[in-house]
Amino acid sequence: MEVRMKLIKMLVRFHVPGMTKELEKLWEYGAYAEAVSIITYEGTWEVKEAWYERVFQVLPRLRGEGFRDACHTIRAVKDYPNVHAGRLREALNRNDLDRNDRISLFHCIQELKGKEEVLDYFLDYLSTEENPALLIYAVWCTEGVENRQLQELYVRLMDRYRTHENTKFDYKGSQMVLRGGACLGASRPEGQLTSNLMRQFDYFGLDYPGGFKLLMDEGRWKEWKQQNGFGTVDR
Repeated sequence: MEVRMKLIKMLVRFHVPGMTKELEKLWEYGAYAEAVSIITYEGTWEVKEAWYERVFQVLPRLRGEGFRDACHTIRAVKDYPNVHAGRLREALNRNDLDRNDRISLFHCIQELKGKEEVLDYFLDYLSTEENPALLIYAVWCTEGVENRQLQELYVRLMDRYRTHENTKFDYKGSQMVLRGGACLGASRPEGQLTSNLMRQFDYFGLDYPGGFKLLMDEGRWKEWKQQNGFGTVDR
């Protein structure tokens, strides 16, 4: 069995077709990362349907590529009634996930229903995370959740990042009209984060360039906050 498993694992890494028939053996041997890789990338819809519950079960044991593959599988079955963000609460609270693992998890949750079930996690996370590259995905992940505390956090984050030099650079690009009428989108972490935050308020009722311009105008930004009850929100 040990020799066979080493051979199967090697074939999996080389993406040799026909490996779904080995799933039971992989599972029996505890080669969960390899099994999940097959389910994700080679498995038909029927395979994903048959195995996704077991993917949920082993998610706490996975990290790295195996964890990210599991997130892909869970996203694929997002429309099933028993697939919702609340089932990933335990994964959200893991402290052994690297940056790529967490981004994959955020992508997965963004696709799922029931994001309100993990809102308490994001209220804490958005208050403490210092890395704008991770905050980009956390904000995107919470899109569509209606909650006043969450909106106040969005405003605090905009106050923190809207004057960053990278945000100002992306703002300049947003004001440039390209051929066809489009404009340059944000490309730097702080600018992308600010852009994502703006979208939570539909660009403040304006188009993208207009919303960015409002945000960069100290007086208009202060006025918008007061009109919408965010006048007392501190940085």
